[in-house]
Amino acid sequence: MLLMIMKGGKMEYTKEQIQSRLKQNTLKVTFTKTDGTVREMVCTLQESFIMPYEKKTGKVKPENSDILAVWEIEKEQWRSFRIDSIISAVIVEDPVNV
Repeated sequence: MLLMIMKGGKMEYTKEQIQSRLKQNTLKVTFTKTDGTVREMVCTLQESFIMPYEKKTGKVKPENSDILAVWEIEKEQWRSFRIDSIISAVIVEDPVNV
C-alpha cells in the first residue's frame, strides 16, 4: 500500500500524517538527503519496536517542525529526515524480513 499525498504534481505530507502512520505501521520512506543523495529507510514509531532515546548531553535542541525523528528498523537507531524531502512512503507488511 502506497501512502501518497499529491499537491500540484509534487508529493506533500504533513508531519502529523506521517507520525500517525508511523505509530501504527512500519514504512519504507524514500527521501532526498541534505547532500542530494536519495536514501530508503524502513522506519517506525510503534512502541513495540523503538528503544527509549538516551540523551547524552544536557544540550536542549529546539523542536524543528520540518524534521521527523524515527526509529530505523535495520540499524536499530534513531534517525531523522526532513518532511519536505520525502519522495515516497510505503507501508511495509513484514518489517523484520525487509
